[in-house]
Amino acid sequence: MNPAAGEDCTTEALKLSVGVLKTKFEDTGEIAYLDLAITTMAKAADSKLNNTSDISITLLWELGSAFIDRIPRREDTKDIDLALECHARIISAQPDTPASILIPVGLALVGSGFMDRSLSNENPLHMDLAIECFSGSLLAIQEGDPNVPILLHNLSFICMRQFQLLGLQKDVDMAIHCIDRLISDYSETDEKLSVRLNDLATGYSGRYERFGREEDMKKAIDYRSRAVEISPENSRYLPQYLSNLGFSYGELFQRHGRVADIDKAIEYRSRSALISHNNNPDRPDILGNLGISYSLRFQHLGQKSDIDDSIKYLTQAVTQTHTRHQHLPTWLNGLGSSYMLRFERFGQVTDIDKAVENHVQAVELTPAGHPSLPSRCGNLGISHRMRFELVGQLADLEKSIECQERALLLMPQTHRDFPSQLSSLGGSYMRLFEHSNRVADIEKSIELQARAVSMTPNNHPQLAFWLNNLALSQHARYKIQGDPDSFLASLQYNRQCAQCTTGHTPTRFRAALHWAKLSSFLKLPEALQGYQTAFGLIPQLVWLGTALSRRYEDVQEVGSMAVEAAAAAISAGEHEMALEWLEQGRSVVWTQTLQLRTPLDTLCVAHPVLGHELQQAAKDLHGITSDISPIKTTSAHDAGISMEEVTQKTHKLAERYQELVQDARQLPGFEDFFSPKRISQLIPAARDGPIVVINLHSSRCDALALVPGLHNILHVPLPTLSVERADKAYKQMNLELQLLGIRNRGEHRRPVQSRQDDDNNDNAFTLLLGELWADVAQPVLRELGLLQPPTTNELPHVTWCTTGVMSFLPLHAAGLYERPLSKVSDFVVSSYTPTLGALLSKEVQQQTAHSRILLAGQEATPGLSYLPGTKQELDLVTGQVQNVFACTRIEGEHATTEAVLEAMAQNDWMHMACHAHQCVQDPSQSGFFLQNGTLTLADITQRAFTNKGLAFLSACQTATGDPSIPEESVHLASGLLTAGYSSIIATMWSVNDSDAPLVADKVYQDLLKDGTPDHLAAARALHLAVARLRASIGYKNFGRWVPFIHIGS
Repeated sequence: MNPAAGEDCTTEALKLSVGVLKTKFEDTGEIAYLDLAITTMAKAADSKLNNTSDISITLLWELGSAFIDRIPRREDTKDIDLALECHARIISAQPDTPASILIPVGLALVGSGFMDRSLSNENPLHMDLAIECFSGSLLAIQEGDPNVPILLHNLSFICMRQFQLLGLQKDVDMAIHCIDRLISDYSETDEKLSVRLNDLATGYSGRYERFGREEDMKKAIDYRSRAVEISPENSRYLPQYLSNLGFSYGELFQRHGRVADIDKAIEYRSRSALISHNNNPDRPDILGNLGISYSLRFQHLGQKSDIDDSIKYLTQAVTQTHTRHQHLPTWLNGLGSSYMLRFERFGQVTDIDKAVENHVQAVELTPAGHPSLPSRCGNLGISHRMRFELVGQLADLEKSIECQERALLLMPQTHRDFPSQLSSLGGSYMRLFEHSNRVADIEKSIELQARAVSMTPNNHPQLAFWLNNLALSQHARYKIQGDPDSFLASLQYNRQCAQCTTGHTPTRFRAALHWAKLSSFLKLPEALQGYQTAFGLIPQLVWLGTALSRRYEDVQEVGSMAVEAAAAAISAGEHEMALEWLEQGRSVVWTQTLQLRTPLDTLCVAHPVLGHELQQAAKDLHGITSDISPIKTTSAHDAGISMEEVTQKTHKLAERYQELVQDARQLPGFEDFFSPKRISQLIPAARDGPIVVINLHSSRCDALALVPGLHNILHVPLPTLSVERADKAYKQMNLELQLLGIRNRGEHRRPVQSRQDDDNNDNAFTLLLGELWADVAQPVLRELGLLQPPTTNELPHVTWCTTGVMSFLPLHAAGLYERPLSKVSDFVVSSYTPTLGALLSKEVQQQTAHSRILLAGQEATPGLSYLPGTKQELDLVTGQVQNVFACTRIEGEHATTEAVLEAMAQNDWMHMACHAHQCVQDPSQSGFFLQNGTLTLADITQRAFTNKGLAFLSACQTATGDPSIPEESVHLASGLLTAGYSSIIATMWSVNDSDAPLVADKVYQDLLKDGTPDHLAAARALHLAVARLRASIGYKNFGRWVPFIHIGS
């Protein structure tokens, strides 16, 4: 087909003819149509050479644009000259146009044409040509020309676009240079100044992202902060400025890991989302950026609400972004990564499928050559690998390696994320090795991860990750090949990872443990150094700035490490170190709470300003971290903002508190202020009798005893005790309790059983308590010199501090009940303590005759079984105490959570008779069932009680604990100990409703026999009361008398 047009067209015919030709060119791509359109317009333009009408000018403009369109097809530089000539003729057709501006303005116009096209097609050639035209125009234009600012703006804009596409430093350098020149011409009152400041910050931020120079990010924050400061609240640009400023703080956080930086990122981006309207074209970007910030904080602190918010905002960004918008792949990639993170932490299967789905879409929508394509391919690879680890389909792992190898191929080696891609691909090859056992796969894994480490500077926050991955690969090779060099390399890389000063704390903590274990295997003395490094990371791992419930999750690894480290120290003959470590690594959350409530009298006297500031910071932090109840607001959106404000306030308080503690440690005489206690500080805990710490580990089991008057630790090996025997005993005990129907306090709790069943249960308990006697109690009491018949009515007092599953076994009841003088209660009065520090924190204080006692009971709790014995119990206790104490008695509908908690604050002692429960999902939500709900452990520990005496918890499961974190002693009794009560009577499991009144009556009778209340005698009073119960019901009713225990002083 050879289209033709008449040479002598009318204007309308010319427009129609040219329009048809250009449309056919766009539809078919046939350049012949564009050539003919150009020829037609050129002839028409020549015929109107001296015509200065609007029609002629329009024709020249269209002709110049057509020449620009033809450049990429013919790659003929003559078309550039022809386009320039058209624009020069336009300018010359204007009256009074000086000749000196023909070239610069012509170049500018051509540059604008190329820039317009590059915005739609992202063609690098068009961008290059636009940059050349704008640069040439700036060189040719006269200084002070009013067109200079627009030229600088256009050149900076197109340079940044090309930098974002190709990642070349020359482009971003030119963009920054241009905007710097622009800003110098603006006054502080010019409304355009904020726009230029934001543009300049974008340049510095982009350069930081690509090349990682921290000074660039600092400049970006400075300029973005200025843009926010000078922008009025109603500025349409302010939401974007705030979001950009949040981005910069997020980048800074990724560099240093400071929580304050990511909090600022979320703060600014939340404000941006709050003030941006739904019709704001930038709103999807604002929401997506907020989602990314929440994802970053989740990776650092692990709060589930953060990753949920991340997915929520990124989902909104995806749904609100047009399918062809250039940012859609960004939000799909972020959403896929957030789903991946949530799956990694919580294991929800649907999340990993959504991660793969979103990552696939992100990669498919990202054009070839885009700078973000490599990282998006890498993320897709990681999500495939995670799905392989879940499902085991080899196709996922093969796809993972394919995507990650593509990422490496596309990414410049100078890119800041290149080491990350290397290490990640190395991880996939390690998974392939585990599947295939091919040596080549593990060699490839080690090669890639070693490159990642070699390319990463020592102070980089990601170095810990790469070292940890390399250590794992080396160990994997050792396990298959038995190569000692690989074993030593794994040890070395674990050591280096653990000793990194920055980076992911859980990763460094686990590396320290691996370092210690590998060193122990080789019997190297540095094993203890590995454990010491791990202990040093506990304050970061279980951070005061997170909610109580989150800290219980974080602490799970710490307790098992403590008993392992103690066993290693005992093997090395370091008994003092073992005891110090057990104290430091057990009941971590309780110890933190106690620290926040510790009086600072000495510091306040020596340095009153610092002391009082620290005291206030501790008080504020204790209050806010204990309160995990949701904030009530008028709308869900408001609630979200309020919770974020509380979260950030908590982080700031924790950081300030830690800064003040560090300040105190700089002062003479306070170098060890709030540091883990040394053995010399722990020995005074044994003022009322020996304290026996039982360490239960798979490598060995031992008792370490502090004895009054003895400055050395008494070590008692327990060779017949083992983790397996203790686990078996615990499971058997639980089975027997279930057969007995012991779950909650109640009148009818036992199923109907035959006598044979009773005999079987009796035999089971008899065997259990006999093993505890032979394995633990007898050898310990023998070494303490306490296996002698009592010569007085006053038995010695022993406090047991147990670890592992021993924390759930009734060591106080150990014995051979068929033989005389063969049980613990024949020789000593027993108490328990979660830590030695819990005893040190209690002041020895006799209660006066003016002391008050709270008696609280719930006979009929809504929704729970009837407890008729509670009224009888409170009547009996009232009769015993009313002549000594001022009594506050709260029962029935008056026993609300608020009333009881307030009464606890007003009274010195308390007696609680009601239902209670242990919450396994969230230990801080364990509590007492009252009229209007549950008085939880979190509610109680939030109150800073002082100088409290006895708390008698006549309820079920008040000293049960959580098997998932046995070293934390997470039960109501230890919670009250932490809340300020010195002495606790509690139960290991449910008690019979008829037994509780009897025990309570006898305890108070003995405590108050002299008319003077002494809570420090509670252990002896309980010992006698239980002996009476045992005598009245028979010792074989183990399930009824064994659960009563004493905790504390």
